[in-house]
Amino acid sequence: NVAEDGGKRIVFLQVHHGGDGRILFSGHRNVSGDLAEAISTDIVQGLVHSAVTKINHRMPSVFDLKRPEVAAAGFTSLGLRKLAQFDPESLSEAHGHFEKAHDTDANGIYLAWGAFARMAQLVEGGGSDSEAYLEEVQQLTSDTLQTSSDNGLAVALVALTRIMLKDDLNASAELAQRAILWNENNLFAQQTLAIAHSAVGDTERAYQISLACQKAYPKDDLLHLWDLYHSLVCISSGRLDEARKAS
Repeated sequence: NVAEDGGKRIVFLQVHHGGDGRILFSGHRNVSGDLAEAISTDIVQGLVHSAVTKINHRMPSVFDLKRPEVAAAGFTSLGLRKLAQFDPESLSEAHGHFEKAHDTDANGIYLAWGAFARMAQLVEGGGSDSEAYLEEVQQLTSDTLQTSSDNGLAVALVALTRIMLKDDLNASAELAQRAILWNENNLFAQQTLAIAHSAVGDTERAYQISLACQKAYPKDDLLHLWDLYHSLVCISSGRLDEARKAS
């Protein structure tokens, strides 16, 4: 819904449990300009992204844990919270939670998150395990595309994982484009395209895509990732003041 009060304009969203009516998510964003335009912009994109993340965290406490997909959501919730801490021990624990999620419910999205966690470990410095981690990432991303090629988030995570490890830029960009065809608001896919454009020297296009992600700015456990990626894109385009702010 939208509201205007005393010159303030607000877009707000509530998500209710279809069975008992309990509120699963409630949030809002302040907006400027015309409300009719605001509800079709990045404001809603970020708000919905935040809602999905928080609802996923709540699933284990709302639904029956005997259902494999609910139990797997619980492991994924733990994994994402650990992933967000970005220290060596937490990244390792995150990977373990994603493995348990996939053991519980054989959905490729958990393989994709596992690969993303390993990529983070490699970027942060995999030490003596670097070669083994790299091989594991290659296997996990390949398995993801084989089992969940129609899952937009899984495909986007594979694209972002591969491009951060300086894999084939064109292949990663093509995967991101495929994910965007299913959901043009897929922030992981959009950020992959931004990095791809940056890497091949199209820094202005990279900046515009990354800026759109910043405007959405999802308030979730991984919000600092969007700052990190935007900082990298700003550095490549010479916008150093903006890069410092994002950093």
